[in-house]
This record gives sequence, structure tokens and C-alpha cells, in this order.
Amino acid sequence: MEKAMRRREQEVWQACDELWSVCGELKNLTGEAIRSRLELLGKSRGSPNEIYRYRKTWVESRHIEQVSLNASDDPISRAARIVHEQIRAEADARIAQSLAEFSNKEILLKNALEAAKENSKNLLEEFTALQEILKKSESLKSQAEIQLKESKTKCGQLEHELSKSAMQAEIMTKNHEKLLTELKQSHINELNSINNGFDHFKKQTKERISELEARERKLGQEFSCDLNDLKLKNFNLEIVLTQKEETLKGLIEQISLQKKISSEQEEKLSSLSSILERTNNQCEKLRADALAKSKILSMIEEKNRKLTNEIKLAASRLSRMRLISGHLKNS
Repeated sequence: MEKAMRRREQEVWQACDELWSVCGELKNLTGEAIRSRLELLGKSRGSPNEIYRYRKTWVESRHIEQVSLNASDDPISRAARIVHEQIRAEADARIAQSLAEFSNKEILLKNALEAAKENSKNLLEEFTALQEILKKSESLKSQAEIQLKESKTKCGQLEHELSKSAMQAEIMTKNHEKLLTELKQSHINELNSINNGFDHFKKQTKERISELEARERKLGQEFSCDLNDLKLKNFNLEIVLTQKEETLKGLIEQISLQKKISSEQEEKLSSLSSILERTNNQCEKLRADALAKSKILSMIEEKNRKLTNEIKLAASRLSRMRLISGHLKNS
């Protein structure tokens, strides 16, 4: 089979092939029919000379026998053929459209039928499941009724036990209140005794501190007097030394005397240092006593805190017991 060489020739050959497949007769391949088919294909209609020239090449390429068209080339026959071809083309288009619509509707109906079948299947499964659930709910209902009867019996027993518990709770509340009163009284007494002891200790500590301060002032005064005496003696010795400088013997005797006085002063200073050391030791002892007293006070405060916590705990327990007894009474 030959092929068209030009684009326009290809378009005309395509229109001729379609018309030949529809009618199968060469007499129906008129110029107007080919132009109409080109228009339906979305191509330009073209000139009649062009159409007839390319129709001839199509007939030659397809080896179709040429028949005489003289009888049918008159204007009336040609007009009749044109009208017939147009009507036939419109009918073919409508038939094709109807077939397409019918196929679409058929597809939609098939899909709807499939969906209806699927829905009916799902509904049947749901109905079966609901029947099973109904059976289960009936059995659960019977079990619940039995459990309800048992619960009512247990509730009666619990109400009886609760009444007993309420009486016991009331007795325990009274005992706790009595115990709490005793604890408060003992705590108050203990606090009073601790406060009295602390006041007494504080008074003794102040007296001891005042005594130590007085003793320290006295020792300071004695030490200052001794220092003044020593200064006066040193001054006198200097006067004597200046007066006795001329004689070596007197100077030696004065030096020996000065050494003797210096030894006495050293002894006095050593005694004063020992006194100061004893005073420092006594101060350290007083500080240690004060530290021990502070530790005792901290222990007393810790004990007071523990007693306070115990009282709070007892009070919270009492409040809980009162709350429980209130609930029991209300129930």
C-alpha cells in the first residue's frame, strides 16, 4: 500500500478511508462527502479540485476499480448524495454518542449493582453481628440481674458492718480526744519546765559572765599597777646609774642590783602570765559550757518540734476519723 507524500494528501486519504469503511462504494466518495468528513475530523474543507485530485491518488493507491460516474455526476444526484451523506454522518454521530452514553450508563449500572451487592452483604453481616450481640446482651442481662441480687445482699451486710464500724469509730474518736488532751497537757507542762530551766540557766550564765568580767577587770588593774611600779623603779635606776657613773665599783654593784630587780620582774611577769592563762582557760570552759547549753537547747527545740508534729499527726488522724464517722452517719 502506497503512502501519501503531502500532509493535505494524508488528510484526504484518511477521510476517504473512513467513508469507504462506512459505505463501501466508490460512488459515495463524492467531493462534498470528503469535505464534510474532513470538517468532522477537524481539518479544513479545501477546494474541490484539490479534493478530487487527492481522491484519484487514493483510488490508485488502493487499487479500486474505477466505475463510471457520468450518470451520477449530475447536479441533482450530487445534491441528493450530499444530503444523504450529511444525514448519514449526523445519524452515525448520534448513534456513536448514544452508544457511548449507553456504555457509560451500563458501566454506572454495573458499578451501582456491585455496590448494592456489597452493601447487602455488609448489611447481612451487620445483621448477623447484631443478632450475636443481642444474644450476648441477653446473657449479660441475666448475669447482671444475678449480680445485682448478690450486690443487694452484700450491701445489706456492708450496712450492718458500717453501723458497727461507726460505733467503733465513735469510741475511737473519744479515746483519741482524751489522749490528745493528755498529750497537750503533758506538752504544756514539759514546755513550762523547760522554760523555767532555761531561765534559771540563763540567769546563772549571766551571773557567771559578770563575775568573770569583774575578775578580768581586777586582774587588769593589778597588772597596770605592777607595770607602773616597774616603770618607776626603772626610772629610779636610771637616775642612780647616772649618779654613780664615776665609780666603777658602784656601777658594778648597781648592775648586779638591776639584774636582781629584773629577775624579780620576770618572776612577776611569769606569775601574771600564768594568771592570764588560767583566766583564758576559765573563759574556754565557760564557752564550752555555753556551747553545751546551746546543744541542750537545740535538743529541747527538736523535742518540741517532734511533739508538735505528733500533735499535728494526731489532730489529722482525729479529723480523718471525724470525717469517716460523718460519712458513715450520713450513709
